[in-house]
Amino acid sequence: MLNGYDYHCIFMAAATIGLEIVGLDLRFTVAESLALLERTLPKALFSSAYPVAELVKEAPPLEFVYSQGEGVDRPLKDDGEWAKIGELGELCITGPQVIPGYMEEKHNEGTFFYKDSARWMKTGDTGYMDEIGYMHYVGRCKEMYISGGYNVYPPEIEKYISAHEKVNAVAVLGVDDPVWGEIGYAFVQLEQGAEMAAEEVTAYCKEGLAGYKVPKKIFIRTELPKTAVGKIEKKTIKNNLEVYTS
Repeated sequence: MLNGYDYHCIFMAAATIGLEIVGLDLRFTVAESLALLERTLPKALFSSAYPVAELVKEAPPLEFVYSQGEGVDRPLKDDGEWAKIGELGELCITGPQVIPGYMEEKHNEGTFFYKDSARWMKTGDTGYMDEIGYMHYVGRCKEMYISGGYNVYPPEIEKYISAHEKVNAVAVLGVDDPVWGEIGYAFVQLEQGAEMAAEEVTAYCKEGLAGYKVPKKIFIRTELPKTAVGKIEKKTIKNNLEVYTS
């Protein structure tokens, strides 16, 4: 018991309220959060899991997944071939922890597939494997947009911009463009009392991002729409672009 709460089981991917109770900053990485939890709850046993409902037991963790053991992850390219070291692809999982399928057969098509004599499940997440076999999560596949022939992943850009001391929150969207196909719009909410022009954000992005990843348009906003748990509602922004770009 801690502060009147029972912490025999904490799901890091879902129980954000529990993490707030023990004083954790929800912006921490998985590794940082686990380290803090271990110090806060020294007698507890921790088990990490990939946060998808289709897994019936523990699988490798989301942020860094070692590609060995019972739960195996590999990135799959659009052409159906496995991605090489450093190449991006959709993270796929195989192993006894993956569910047999969905009740309605129509939902199974495209989610589960067979390759290398194994049954795999597509997670809908994009990532890559590094030289020592660790998987790195980049973002959701559906958030990706294509600009000038390049695949752009908004979470990567959002993470970079959010690291700036003056930035409180940021949302990056792909918007249709007649020349580039799609271009990036970045909506930036600054820390209270901070001042930063759109040109400064662009200059900051050019310092640490490849040219094709730098958002073509930056919009500084006093506030961005968020859910009850603080997640930015990108759908609201995209459905009301005239409001948020005016």
